[in-house]
Amino acid sequence: MNQISFDVPGNPPLKGEAISVFSAKHGQAERIRTLLEAAKRACQEQAFVPLEQGSSVALTVIVRSPTGDAANIIGGIADVLEDKPSKSYRSAIDHLGDLAAVWLYRYDDQIKQIEYREEPGEPGYRVTVRALANPGSSEPGTNNLHVTNTEVGNTFRHLGIVITLIGTDCSFAVRLVKSGRSLRDEPYEEVAAGDGAKFVTVRTRVLNDSMVSIDLTCGYPIANNLIDERGRRFDSIGKLYRIPGNPECNDNLQPGFAASMTWIYRVPLDANISAYEFEDLTDFTRDRTVRPTRIPLKIPAPEPWMSVADPERQSAKSQPGSIRLSAGQEPGSSEISRVSSGGLPETEDSDLRRRLCVWG
Repeated sequence: MNQISFDVPGNPPLKGEAISVFSAKHGQAERIRTLLEAAKRACQEQAFVPLEQGSSVALTVIVRSPTGDAANIIGGIADVLEDKPSKSYRSAIDHLGDLAAVWLYRYDDQIKQIEYREEPGEPGYRVTVRALANPGSSEPGTNNLHVTNTEVGNTFRHLGIVITLIGTDCSFAVRLVKSGRSLRDEPYEEVAAGDGAKFVTVRTRVLNDSMVSIDLTCGYPIANNLIDERGRRFDSIGKLYRIPGNPECNDNLQPGFAASMTWIYRVPLDANISAYEFEDLTDFTRDRTVRPTRIPLKIPAPEPWMSVADPERQSAKSQPGSIRLSAGQEPGSSEISRVSSGGLPETEDSDLRRRLCVWG
């Protein structure tokens, strides 16, 4: 296996400053030199062959007592270890001397799998870069992930968009920010999925590693879908700015910065979700042969459904104030009507009710 591992003293370079990490004026220039020197020594000692374009890359970073967040640490290291001369249009790199020729992969968008872990101890970190096979594909550079570890916390990339999976869940109702509310109003309203439907929520942290700003809630910089075992593709609900914690409309995320972002999908009750897929749409001049990144999902089960005859569940169903969707409607549409029931699926099959949100 073509792989390289090495330790670096001190703190890693962080992505997030307005200027290129390769600039002599960058505030962490010394950290960058330290990383490149460690990578240079390791290449010589381990006979590592840098990974050319078309090779998929796995990056593992273990950090001791970090001073930055995971997204900016990964972004900084990923930038520094790519081929600098090919990126020289960003900034002059003469000040790096022979370190400018140190690289482990041609472009950082070759990174298809990232593992990150924090540990106590003296500041320092360990970097591992290895070549990934492209399972099920003979095409180089594809991004059809077949990852064995799909736990929360994994980070994935498609071109300039880096997404860390924070959490997933399934429910029959979600809370959304009220549209057109006054400050004296209750800020949220509960929206039920309606008959024959359920909600799947995907919570992420998005790092904008592209060359332009992105509007996560009112633009469409990231194509995304849920995919079920039948291959059906589901779009997220509209008006993403109504999801609590999401950026406001036109609150552009600048290059090098990260933000929390949640997508909610309304899917049929029988949909067994198997993957979340996303694609960078910020720049169509880049390599469009790179397939969308696909993240295998296992959605955690909610509290098991009680029997239909259970009095506490029956009482919960009759609480007023929720919203029901008719077939074909989505949250935020003007056709939503307020009803007295909780909008929970009506079925006498208690076994089905227990299984509605359990799969994986």
